[in-house]
Amino acid sequence: MKSDHCVAILGGVEGHRDEVLSADFDARGRFVVSCGMDHSLKLWRIDTDAMRRAADLSYSHSVLKSKKPFPTELVHFPDFSTRDIHRYVVCQFMYSTIPLMTHHRVQNAEQRLFLTKFENYDLLSPSQPNPPSYGTCHETLVSD
Repeated sequence: MKSDHCVAILGGVEGHRDEVLSADFDARGRFVVSCGMDHSLKLWRIDTDAMRRAADLSYSHSVLKSKKPFPTELVHFPDFSTRDIHRYVVCQFMYSTIPLMTHHRVQNAEQRLFLTKFENYDLLSPSQPNPPSYGTCHETLVSD
């Protein structure tokens, strides 16, 4: 992907309602997971045909030649979104190719690290018949 174009905006109708604090790609580049001040975690699929076309176009598009801005891909709906996992997340990231996610929560001066696993979710399938569920696999108190 060429970096001088805004290839995609992940937001809009079902996007974050406040500042995004952290975002990370999974190892295969299929998803972005994000968290924000709106207390939500969102899982965005970025391996769609539309995203591939936008990434490919980023190499050949020239604003000077075409006299048109780059056609940024708009993604309004994440594959998964929840506010139920946490109250305040400061960072998160995906693990390898499995749908595990850690997130760090600070609440009442306590810092906790959570490992969350998405259930009923196939990373290889482009569309999901049912929304994934999740469960906390592990929770630990982080000391200074």
